[in-house]
Amino acid sequence: MITEKHKNIWEQKALNLEPELIRCLKSPVYHGEVIPSKQAFFKYEFVRETKIDASCKFNFENREELFFDFGEHIVGDFQFDVELIGENVGGPLRLKIIFGEIPAELVEDIEPYSGTLSRAWFQDEIVTLEYLPQTVKFSRQFAFQYVKIALEAKSFDYEIAIKNPICNCTTSASPDFDNYVLQNLPNDLRKIDEVSLRTLRNTMQSTFIDGPKRDKRLWLGDFPLLAKTNYLTFDNTDLVKRCFYLFASQLKSDGKMPACIYTNPQIYPGEEYIVDFAVMFGSYLLEYGEATYDWDLVKELWPVAFLQAQIIMDKIDDSRLFRSTDDWWVFIDWNPQLQKDASINAVIIYSLKQLSMIAERYNYEDEKKILDQTVAKMEKAVLDKFYDSENEIFVSGNKKQVSWASQVWMILAEVVDSNTARKILLNMLEREDSIRSVTPFVYHYTLETLFSHRLNFQAMQIIKDYWGGMIKEGGTTFWEVYKNDDYKFSPYENYLLNSYCHSWSCTPAYFFRKYKVK
Repeated sequence: MITEKHKNIWEQKALNLEPELIRCLKSPVYHGEVIPSKQAFFKYEFVRETKIDASCKFNFENREELFFDFGEHIVGDFQFDVELIGENVGGPLRLKIIFGEIPAELVEDIEPYSGTLSRAWFQDEIVTLEYLPQTVKFSRQFAFQYVKIALEAKSFDYEIAIKNPICNCTTSASPDFDNYVLQNLPNDLRKIDEVSLRTLRNTMQSTFIDGPKRDKRLWLGDFPLLAKTNYLTFDNTDLVKRCFYLFASQLKSDGKMPACIYTNPQIYPGEEYIVDFAVMFGSYLLEYGEATYDWDLVKELWPVAFLQAQIIMDKIDDSRLFRSTDDWWVFIDWNPQLQKDASINAVIIYSLKQLSMIAERYNYEDEKKILDQTVAKMEKAVLDKFYDSENEIFVSGNKKQVSWASQVWMILAEVVDSNTARKILLNMLEREDSIRSVTPFVYHYTLETLFSHRLNFQAMQIIKDYWGGMIKEGGTTFWEVYKNDDYKFSPYENYLLNSYCHSWSCTPAYFFRKYKVK
């Protein structure tokens, strides 16, 4: 039984593992303009006019806006100096500052705002200064590559200059991630590795955060993908342990694990509960143990992992399949077309099998028996319900939908043998009617199945097309969602709110190292 005492101990351990953030200063590299462009993916591009150094000053002589490019995506605290040109300040100065992960954020009109998330997530600020000179500092941390400083209003009797725009960048990884880039890769893959590591660096803060622009919190489904990449690169295992303890310490009164954790101004759980994230907690622990050999932590948090499985197993009905209810969120992917009944059942089978491996390690015979019996029943049921043996493909929903998510999770769950799995994967890749993912999240697990079934060529082609596609479209970090035929696709009904540095997209660096790509 998990008591409040257990949770308090785990929370204290998480607090003890809070990292001291590493800081470094970054200045903009270019001054320029953002212009419309039919060729650019987001229909705007930053035109670099002048390469700048720390001694440069910028005024508004013939313009009302200044645009800066820091050369790469960064995360940190921004400040700049405002210099007075003249003798008196006859009236206040009003400036608007906008931060963008992509150039479009600096110039797209967002008013009147429409979208499903708060307008406050946009990274725009108004400052009003009644005396000059002055240094403008922001208490809010920003994630950006581009900055616009716009002159909104001022008195006629003075002019100003902007000096020393600078970002005090933070990470709990290494700011010098270049040292970790694989130099033996060909140029295109080395660039993907570089962008993967920058994405990981920028999302490694006091926890593994979802996205440093939006959702600045720890998410249960995302952080294991960062952890896997971190094990093979920066190797900050204390940060991973901290995340495990945070989730264990914040179990809800009914035992459910929250889908996300906030750490500022104090530790508290999010309201969301996501079935696939929670049931996979045991598999995340197993990956941690295999990567770090810290099996003490795995054993310590076993009761938490088994409890998550029990909660899900209680929802398996007489058909021996999991049936979700309206108050249980099944995520799988952001694709609104996706039929999820096949994939969620496969996720559960996969997770119970992973958990059974931990039970076997510690001779938890009763728990292992429960897990294995449930798996055996579910495996037969999913094959009867979802496998189209004639076409060698898994289907889902009333319309027998074929999707990447269904195939990938059924194969990860090992409900078919390896030879059949290879046939299914090749079939999936060839079928034009197969519903693809819109997130790097499912693409990650797709790569896991392809590499593990010796389909390395196909896996590498996906990395080049999907992650390489984001670089081609200007990304210096990898994104939350990417549809190469729809730049405005967004789960939140406004593409400017998408995260363009997102935790679950960093894993090409993991695959390059795990599978010794050259």
